[in-house]
Amino acid sequence: MKRSASRARSLSVWAISMLIAQQGIAAEYTAGVRQMVVPSDERNTDLKVTIWYPASSGGEAVMLGENVFFNGTPAMQDAPFIDGEFPLVLLSHGAGLAGRSEAMSWIATPLAENGFIVAAPTHPGNTGPDRSAAETMKLWLRPADISDTLDAIEASPTFQRHVASDRIGVLGLSMGGNTALSLAGAKLEPELLASYCDTDELNPSLCDWVRMSGVDLHAMDKTTAGRDNTDPRVRFAMAIDPAPADIFSPESLPEISIPVYVVNLGSASEIPASI
Repeated sequence: MKRSASRARSLSVWAISMLIAQQGIAAEYTAGVRQMVVPSDERNTDLKVTIWYPASSGGEAVMLGENVFFNGTPAMQDAPFIDGEFPLVLLSHGAGLAGRSEAMSWIATPLAENGFIVAAPTHPGNTGPDRSAAETMKLWLRPADISDTLDAIEASPTFQRHVASDRIGVLGLSMGGNTALSLAGAKLEPELLASYCDTDELNPSLCDWVRMSGVDLHAMDKTTAGRDNTDPRVRFAMAIDPAPADIFSPESLPEISIPVYVVNLGSASEIPASI
């Protein structure tokens, strides 16, 4: 698992750097980290958001993201921002035991060290021991968490002046990859979502959990599942092993107008056809 994380980190930093290479960002920085709370009307709760950024000296040394899946990475808690404007990467984590914003430190820290601001909300109901299959499968709520986070960043005097508003992107891992594609313009197809776990052909581990939790995707209220979650402020997207990736309306995919990178980990022979 940790080996795969290292590969994903290397590929992600390289690909995002390629997308904005014309900006000439090459220096290495110290990674600072801060937390903020963002209100979510749709979730009827607050989002816990972790933000990594290029920092100047100061702050308290902390280690974030160490768990059975990923190596932790160091950062300086509440260190001052270094002067300048930087691209912003909005980061969406996956579901499961490692599904929380801090667990994405393995990619967020090197991005901050390479001149990016990274903001990652923890998606409610999708995370650690508090995860819920019913809430996790409400995939259409995740993009709004990202957009709410961006709203808060833009409204914050601390962060807003350091964000290059024309260089905002989204990066997601696993279920976060589904979120990234949604923000880029892919629309969920409610009927494809409803039938996703009718068999074990697409995602046996996820669907076993859904069924064991007593969740019926056909009966779930999907009234707003097919809505357009495109955020026009997002200028590029990357999805690492997006899942589920085969529940999008095919008609919506050609309408995506921003650069999108899809990264699948492992050898080609081992990657399921559905992703």
